[in-house]
Amino acid sequence: MSDQTAPQRDDFLARRAAAAARNPLREAIHARSSEALLSLYRLVKISLVHAVGNEAVGRTIETTYETLKAFSGAIGRPVTITVAHEMVFVCGELLRGSRSTYETALELRDLLGRCGVSEVSFAAELSVQDLRSFTEILSAALRDPEKRTLLLESAIPNVEARAVQALLSGGEGAAAASVRERALMTYASALVVVRQLYDAAAAGQMVLPHKVKRVAQRLIVLADESEATLLGLTTLAHAQRDDVVRAVHAAILAVVMGRQITRNPAQLASLAMVALLADAGRAQVAGLTGRNRLVALTEDAERTVPAHAAAIPFVAGGLDEGSALRAVLAFETTWLERQRLLGPPYGGQIDTLVQSQILRAVRRLLDLVAPRDFSEAISPFDALATISEEIWLDPHLLRVLVSAIGIIPIGSVVELETGEWGVVTDRSSNEKRSHMPLVRVVTTKRGAAVEAERYVDYGLSGRKPGIARVLPAAAARFNVTRAFFD
Repeated sequence: MSDQTAPQRDDFLARRAAAAARNPLREAIHARSSEALLSLYRLVKISLVHAVGNEAVGRTIETTYETLKAFSGAIGRPVTITVAHEMVFVCGELLRGSRSTYETALELRDLLGRCGVSEVSFAAELSVQDLRSFTEILSAALRDPEKRTLLLESAIPNVEARAVQALLSGGEGAAAASVRERALMTYASALVVVRQLYDAAAAGQMVLPHKVKRVAQRLIVLADESEATLLGLTTLAHAQRDDVVRAVHAAILAVVMGRQITRNPAQLASLAMVALLADAGRAQVAGLTGRNRLVALTEDAERTVPAHAAAIPFVAGGLDEGSALRAVLAFETTWLERQRLLGPPYGGQIDTLVQSQILRAVRRLLDLVAPRDFSEAISPFDALATISEEIWLDPHLLRVLVSAIGIIPIGSVVELETGEWGVVTDRSSNEKRSHMPLVRVVTTKRGAAVEAERYVDYGLSGRKPGIARVLPAAAARFNVTRAFFD
């Protein structure tokens, strides 16, 4: 392929990715987020070294302006960069970037933190002079401790600096956050923590997963407070299909399914941790160049994955009883997924643990609703039907899975007989018919947003519109996640 045709191919792939995600705005943000963040970082760094009147600073201001202006023009909204705790957002979307990009973002967090700032927003009407004024005030706030709060206190045209550190970091103010807000914070933090772990595994490095345990514990707390809110996060599974996203969603589903059998926090935490760690073995085998490719590994490479998966809990967590259990679960789960290649675990002489079968079940569900390859996604309802016809899952565990997520699973997009569309947001309030769905109506039959919140509880008596069909989240004509978190 010539150099002239390569950009056209890249544009084509980008368009196809946007079409598949059914959210071109999100894809536009993801495509430009790293560039915008790095541009702001360079501006902040150079303002520490040189005065604003310096020629190098002037060039950096111009370059940063052009980057931010092009970005806001492409998405039709202000460019907002939030760097707090270990979470990095650009225009409200979690940053997609390399490990070095995340390291740069965390250095930017520390620099802005010296001014008490964790979020900066640049309006679409931003001018070069506005950005110059921002740089002047920023430089003064960084260099003079007595002017530390200057950036927060100044009114800069088309630029707004804010402090959102307390809520995002889980510090003062986080305790008062709603369960929905804490669920979103936990989800974002989990993606960052697991991505760092998988990047290290792909690079052949092993680190202690103490933060992974913390994520697992937070998921259990959230499940205690509201399983429906936690399951609402699974509507994000189709947005980005890689090992990290798959791991976080598997942990969510594993906790909810595991709670149908036990409420023991230690056992649930172990289950969640293995869900988060299970694909680190695959990442280690694939290496940095192959970890996020949407293609299968070679058969020879696949054969080694269970052994790598089993070794990681020992290497990272030490030789103790907990690590041994996690190693067995990781080994059995990844082997069960490769039975066609490897044959039955232990030659069919020993049954696998129930926890391994739970992990296999939730990961199979994710394979269907958010395929890691180019397969077409199906609805959670159809995914359950598919799994029910497969012989590998014990019928008792199938009932546990259905009990955990519902006959029409929470997060399902439904079209009613009236032509209205909605999302299953919880189980029925009728305890005797808790298997029936609670649907939030989102759009009218003409596709317009419903102004007032309206729910249909199919577990209660009375006349209700029937459910005409259940669809994959990617087929929705609206943001499915907002049904839970708006």
